[in-house]
Amino acid sequence: MVWHIKMKKLCLIFLLLFTASLLTIVHAHSIDSLGWKGTPIIPVADFVNTANWHANSSVGDTCSLSRDSTDDRSIVLYWKFGTASGHKYAQIYYVFDEPVSLSDLDIVGIDIKGQPINDDCGNFDVQLKFENIKSTSNATCKFTNMARLDRWCENISKIKSQFNVQSFQWDQVKVVSIEVFTDQVFTIPIEGEVRFRNLAYASVSGWERATEFEALDNSTLELDLIQKVVLDTICDRQTENGLLTTWREDGSSWLYGQGLALKILSQNGSWNTGSHDSLKYGIAATKLATFLVNNQDPMGFWPRAWRAKSGNVIVNIEDDGSIWFGDFPWVIIGLQNYFYKSGDSTVLTSIDKATHFLTDSLIDPNGKLYTIRKQGQNFRKVPVTSLEAYTAIILSLLEIGEKDKAVALATYIDSLTWDDQLRYWKEGIYSSRVVLFGNTWFSDLIRNNPCIAEVVDPTFQKSKDALTLAGKVLYTKGSGSPIGFDGIGPVATWLEGSFSYICAGGPGSQIVFDSIIQYIEPGYGVMHYNDDVSCNIGDIWAVKWLSLDGISWLYYAASKSSPFHIADSLIVYPSDVVRNSNNSFSFYPNPTGNLLTIEVPLFERENVISVFNISGQELICKEIKENKTEFDVTNFTAGIYFVKVVNKNSTVVQKIVKR
Repeated sequence: MVWHIKMKKLCLIFLLLFTASLLTIVHAHSIDSLGWKGTPIIPVADFVNTANWHANSSVGDTCSLSRDSTDDRSIVLYWKFGTASGHKYAQIYYVFDEPVSLSDLDIVGIDIKGQPINDDCGNFDVQLKFENIKSTSNATCKFTNMARLDRWCENISKIKSQFNVQSFQWDQVKVVSIEVFTDQVFTIPIEGEVRFRNLAYASVSGWERATEFEALDNSTLELDLIQKVVLDTICDRQTENGLLTTWREDGSSWLYGQGLALKILSQNGSWNTGSHDSLKYGIAATKLATFLVNNQDPMGFWPRAWRAKSGNVIVNIEDDGSIWFGDFPWVIIGLQNYFYKSGDSTVLTSIDKATHFLTDSLIDPNGKLYTIRKQGQNFRKVPVTSLEAYTAIILSLLEIGEKDKAVALATYIDSLTWDDQLRYWKEGIYSSRVVLFGNTWFSDLIRNNPCIAEVVDPTFQKSKDALTLAGKVLYTKGSGSPIGFDGIGPVATWLEGSFSYICAGGPGSQIVFDSIIQYIEPGYGVMHYNDDVSCNIGDIWAVKWLSLDGISWLYYAASKSSPFHIADSLIVYPSDVVRNSNNSFSFYPNPTGNLLTIEVPLFERENVISVFNISGQELICKEIKENKTEFDVTNFTAGIYFVKVVNKNSTVVQKIVKR
C-alpha cells in the first residue's frame, strides 16, 4: 500500500515537471515589462578605455586597472591590501572634461563581478561616488560585499534617495569613482579583482506603468496539479509534534511559515467528512494549531523559531530584544483560519491572548504601531517602521474583525511610505529602499480588501505603479536561471518573493512563473534562492535551501489566490441568510464575550433580529424598536454565529465570533 502511494506521488511530480518543461514553449511572453535599461553615465567607448581612468589607493595598498580580455564591455580593478590597520581602499575615478548634468537621475545601475575571498576576511564593499568640482561635495552609495561574488550581478540598482549626499549638485557632476574598500585588519596581504560594466542611469518618470493586474493563464489542470503536489509537500514536512520544518537543511521551524502554511492547510482541510486528502490536511492543521496554542508565550506572542523535531526554542525574540511583527501576526492569521474552518474552539483563548497583546496598548488611535523590546527584565514600546510588518498586522486585524484599527494602520503607513515621485511604497518610514515584500504584500492586501483600498488606493493604480517599479528594479537572472526577482538586490532570484509578485499580479508574472516552475524540486518544493552567496552579500540571505515559505507562496500562485484574502469568505452561511453590504448597522464587540450590542440606523425603527449558529439553527428571534439593543449570549458556546437584521428596506447579516 505504501509503495502504491509513493508511486502515485512520483507520477504526479513527474507530470508536474513535464508540464512545466512545456510552459516556456506554450507561453511566449515579452519581458519588456521586467528590468530596465538606462543611459550610460560615461559613454561605453570611454568607459572601457583605461587611459581615461585614474587609480589610487590607501597608504601601503596598491591597485591597477586593465581592460577585461574576456568581455569588451568591462574593465578590471586589481587591488591588494596590506596588513596595516585602518580604512583600506582601491579606487578608480573618471574626470569629465566639463561638468555634466544628472539632474533627471532617479536610479543608477551597474554590473559587478567580484572574486571569492576567504570568509574570515570580513566585508569587501564596493562604493560608487559622484563628485562636484569640490571633492567635499559628493553623493555615495554602497554595494555590500559585492567584491566577493564570483559571477556577474547585472544592473545592481540604487535609487537617488539611497545615496549619502553631502552638499551635492546633481547638475554639476565632474567626477565618477568606483572603489573597493574594507576596514578589516589582516595578518597577511589580501588581494583580488573586481569587474565593472554598464554604469547607467534612468529617469523613472519615463517608465510605462501597468494598467491592469496580470493573471496566470495556465490551464486548470496544470495549476490544480501543482496545488496537489504542494499540499502533500507541506504535509510531508510535519514532525510528530506538529511543527512544519521550514529548513530541512538545519532542521528549524520558523514562525512566519507556520502561520502561512496553517492558513493553507485550514483552507483545504476537513474534519468530519471529506476526501482522504482533505481529512489529511485537516489532521495536519490540527496538529500544528495544537503546537502553536501550547507554545505561546504568556504575554501573547510566540517564539521566532523552534527545532523542528524536538520543539525546543532556538530563537525567542530578535537580537535587539524586540518582537518582529513581520512574523508574529501570521500565527494569529493561521489560527483564525483554522478556527473558522474547523470550528475548534480550543484555539480561541490563544487567539484572544495574542489579540489583547496586540491591541491593548500597541496601536495608537491614529494608526501608529508599536512592538516591544526587552531591556534587562523589562519591556518597552518601540515604534514599528517596516511596511512589511504593518501589512501583516493589518491582515491579522482584519481576520479578527478589528476593521477600524486595520484601516487606521493602513492609512498611517501609506501616508509615510508612499513615494509620489517614483510611485512605490518605500521599505519603511525611515528607509527608501525598493523591497519586494513591502510592495507585493501591501498591493495584494489592498487588492483583496475593499475597506483598505477605499482609503489607500481606490483605483488600484498605486498598486500597479508600485508593482511595476519593483518588477523593473528587482528583476534578476541570479546565477543564470530561473529569472525572477530579488528581495532587495537584485543579486539572486528569490523564489518565495517572486511568487508573492505573481500573486499580486505584477507585470510579467506569467513568464516569471513559467521560468521558476521548471526548478521545483521533486518531493521537496521550492528553493529559497537560486544561489548560495552567504548572508552578507547585497544585504540578502541567499541560500539554495528548500523553503516551506516558498512552497506556501507557490500554492497561492498556482491557486490564483492570496493569503491576503480574508477567511470570512471560507464560511458557508446558512442557506436562508443573504449577505448585504449595508455598513450602517453596528454589531459589537466582535469577537464578543457575554453581551452583544446591535445598533441600527435611526430611520430603521422596526427590525426583526435573528441569531443563527453555524449549522443554520435559529437560536434567537426578536422584534425590536430601539436603535440599540443588547443581547445576553452568556450561554452560547464559543464559536461562529450569524446575526440577521430584517426590516422593510434591507436584510443585513453579520458573522459574530463568541469567545
